[in-house]
Amino acid sequence: MIRYPHAAVTAALVACLAAPAVMAQGSTTPPPLKRNPQCNVPFPSEAFQNAPAGFQGETLALLSFTVKGEFRSARLLRTSGNEALDSAALRAAVGARCEPLGDVSDPQLQDALIGIPYAFTFDKTSSAGSAQTMPVR
Repeated sequence: MIRYPHAAVTAALVACLAAPAVMAQGSTTPPPLKRNPQCNVPFPSEAFQNAPAGFQGETLALLSFTVKGEFRSARLLRTSGNEALDSAALRAAVGARCEPLGDVSDPQLQDALIGIPYAFTFDKTSSAGSAQTMPVR
């Protein structure tokens, strides 16, 4: 979600900035944002190694960034079914960084928060196991 400090324009972002913004007030168009930005979101590898054998799940989290790509917050949207892995995913998200998500000199975006949903996938059903962190599109 983008939050503008003066509440002049509010837009909801869906599927990693890929959908058109929905205007809350007036006909003012929000400033353009980068579609499919490059982000580096760490995976909680240590927690994954300690996950029970045979476990399979996905933690869905909403990560919020400034227009400069700086991490601001993470919120659990859907649990993997394992509280320890969910907590580890949220802690790992603190290290997330993105390229600039829009024009950093645009005054409308200075205090904006941009939400990008991320999935942390855990699969220990095989001996090798697999894990990944991916934006939800």
